[in-house]
Amino acid sequence: MSASVAAMTNTKEIGAEVIRALNSMNIPPKPEYYQVWFSHLESSNDALSTEIQSKIEDEGEVDEFFLKAIHEQYFELAHPPKQIERFAVEVLNETNALQQLSKVFDTNTKQFSSDLADASQSVGDISNDSAATTKLLNSLVDIAQDAISRNNQLENDLTNASKKIDKLQSSIDSIARDAKTDFLTKLNNRRYFDSTISHLITAATSEKTPLCMIVADIDHFKSFNDKWGHPVGDQVLKLVADVLQENVKGQDLLSRYGGEEFAIALPKTSLKDAETVADNIRVAVSKRKLINRANNQSLGRVSMSFGVAQLRDDWPADALYKAADAALYEAKQNGRNRVACWSDAEAGA
Repeated sequence: MSASVAAMTNTKEIGAEVIRALNSMNIPPKPEYYQVWFSHLESSNDALSTEIQSKIEDEGEVDEFFLKAIHEQYFELAHPPKQIERFAVEVLNETNALQQLSKVFDTNTKQFSSDLADASQSVGDISNDSAATTKLLNSLVDIAQDAISRNNQLENDLTNASKKIDKLQSSIDSIARDAKTDFLTKLNNRRYFDSTISHLITAATSEKTPLCMIVADIDHFKSFNDKWGHPVGDQVLKLVADVLQENVKGQDLLSRYGGEEFAIALPKTSLKDAETVADNIRVAVSKRKLINRANNQSLGRVSMSFGVAQLRDDWPADALYKAADAALYEAKQNGRNRVACWSDAEAGA
């Protein structure tokens, strides 16, 4: 970030700089792109700015596809908790309504019992008066029919309220799934990965078992977007996601970590075994043919580079990621379409 931008305190100034920056990158000033770049220049989200800066340092360019992914990750996924909160309030309201219906049902039952008791007493008083008895019996029939009608209505209300609560619960479950799922590939997203890896590290440290991380990147992904357009780029991401899901099973944690990058955490897995998993995925991806679904045209094959690292006792989650990412950088520097493992020697340890 330039010193002039860093010194800005006026929202209007930052906004003007956002427009200039997007224009210089040939990116239309759509609201979502504007929101991402404004947040970056304002330094309001360190993680967002770090990811943008890494992209610039790695490839020197930022495109619409990247900004769209950043917006989805840092802004669109911020809404589900509010939706869940709103649905939770509705569930509470429906629960309260059910409680009220229950009280009404109880009141109606007591009233019906009281009416019957009064009628029973009246029968004893007028047992020799046939006309009065007939009138009383008709009254009892009316009381019974009214009670049946009220109870039927209560049952309908209870059923409807129960159905609504079930529907609300289903909505909450769906939002909860969406909050941790990447919208395109349907893999876990970065937010869920980052929130879960710390638990895996705690377990590995406590149990003294190995934990490895694989960071993978699609080779020359930008060229797919530039040559064939973003729909083909999306198709590449989905193809890779399918292969990853086929090769990552059980306790392993798989996610789309951002853009064309994927991350895998492998509990109770040695560095050697993790390297084998990465290479199996690499081979499986390279065997898949990419066909343009729009015209059935063959677009060649996809390749990936992989970095693998094993957790050390004194490492937090970001250190494990950085080690795997450093190994990934080595794999890309050495020709791509390969697997590289991090070692202490690389860090000068």
